[in-house]
Amino acid sequence: GLATYATTTKRDFTATRGMLSAGLLALLALGVLQFFTRGSWISMVRPYLGALVFSGYLVYDTQLIAGGGKRFQLRPNQHILGALMIFSDILNLFMTILQASARSERD
Repeated sequence: GLATYATTTKRDFTATRGMLSAGLLALLALGVLQFFTRGSWISMVRPYLGALVFSGYLVYDTQLIAGGGKRFQLRPNQHILGALMIFSDILNLFMTILQASARSERD
């Protein structure tokens, strides 16, 4: 779904690197805050924000790999880096979906 969208859309998501980095930083800050405050609202919001951020990274990294005249692209000899980026995006997205489903089962 997301990879197909990334390769077929005319929108250039490679320019959203700063916004995705800010989202990742917000996730990190929420994790630290959750550790110290044990806030229930953080444990409710964090998995959904994580799913949104890692979905964005999946689209971003797919466009980096696919190229197609986008603002930023990986070079052809960086195929291993591209595979690792997609793998980590899918793994992180899967983990945040598991956190969200575990949270919904507890409530």
